[in-house]
Amino acid sequence: MVFYALLKTAFSSLFYGILLTMLIMVVLYFVLRSADKRITESVTYYITGIVLSVLLVIQSTLLIGAVKAKNTAEVAEVFLVQKLGEYSEVADTYSSQYISDFFSSYIWHRVWWMLGLIVVGVIIVLFFGKNKAGRRTSYNFNVENDFDELSL
Repeated sequence: MVFYALLKTAFSSLFYGILLTMLIMVVLYFVLRSADKRITESVTYYITGIVLSVLLVIQSTLLIGAVKAKNTAEVAEVFLVQKLGEYSEVADTYSSQYISDFFSSYIWHRVWWMLGLIVVGVIIVLFFGKNKAGRRTSYNFNVENDFDELSL
C-alpha cells in the first residue's frame, strides 16, 4: 500500500512539475516575443527552449515533491506529538524541526536553480538568437519598378 502512495506522489509531482514548467515557458515566450519577434523565430531559441524545458521539468518536479514531503513531515510531527505527548523524551520536536528546515533549504535550492537556469537561458537567447534571426534578408520583388528603371 505504501508503494502505491509513493507512486501516486511521484506521478502527481511529475504532473505538477510539467504544468509549472509549461507555465514558465509560456511566460518566457511572451516576454521574449515582446522584446523582439525575431528572437522567437531563431534556431537558438528552439534549442535553448528544449534544453531549458527538460531541466526545468526536473527541477520543478523535485520542488513539488519536496513541498509535498515537507507538508507530510509537518502533519506527521503534529500527529506524533498528540499521540506520544506523555512520552516527551520519545517525541523529539527538535529532530522534526531539523527535517522541516532541511526541506525548506532544499525547496529554496530548487527555486534558485530554476531561476538560474531561466536567466542563463534568456541570456543565451538574447545574445545568440537575435544575431542569427537578424541575418535574414527579405526581398521585395516589384516587377513594375524594375522595368521602369531599365527603360524597357
